[in-house]
Amino acid sequence: MSNWYNVQVEQLGKIITGKTPRTSISNNYGGTVPFLTPSDDMNVKFVTATARTLTKKGLSEVKNCLLPLHSICVSCIGSDLGKVVMTTEPTVTNQQINSIIPNPEFDANFIYYAMCMLGKELNFISKTSTAVPIVNKSSFSSYTIKAPPLLEQRDIAAVLSCLDDKIALNKKVNHHLTVSRSATESSPDIRQGKRVSRRAARFSLSRPLVNILSKKVPTVSAN
Repeated sequence: MSNWYNVQVEQLGKIITGKTPRTSISNNYGGTVPFLTPSDDMNVKFVTATARTLTKKGLSEVKNCLLPLHSICVSCIGSDLGKVVMTTEPTVTNQQINSIIPNPEFDANFIYYAMCMLGKELNFISKTSTAVPIVNKSSFSSYTIKAPPLLEQRDIAAVLSCLDDKIALNKKVNHHLTVSRSATESSPDIRQGKRVSRRAARFSLSRPLVNILSKKVPTVSAN
């Protein structure tokens, strides 16, 4: 790690703090542009869906906050402080999220994993603070991480991405197995079979007891 160096978050790329279009105008919402907030699923690497979307009208109110593909978004408030995701298409976030649009000399995936490490530190702050924890743009930009040269960034990110892909695949397989098992067990035939099996088991256990209780207890006569 001799060639690793310290770099501030603001040097990684352009820092964007999100903004919320006016909610009083219903025409701002319901379009095709994802609108990411901490209440969306930020426990995954990539943003796949958001609860709300923006229309072109809504986007026009926050056009300077539009993030390109492969931007890194970090939740910076409350109990979700430190959660990190990466965009898969042009996206807008609300003001509770600070995002990085990577500079060319930094790998987006490497920045994602570096922010996951920083996110753990930020989350620790949220657990030890009595007030609602918040990291503003200035504080977020001033944090320092260590980074290697670009080629090494890509190598590290490739290994970690491969591990993430395997984890995601395992979760998908487990989910399908759970759904399949639930569907199978809800089948009337399966439920009937289970009831029959349970009755048979109770019957097989009760027979020895019946045999024992039905036998006459031998008496002992007194001489």
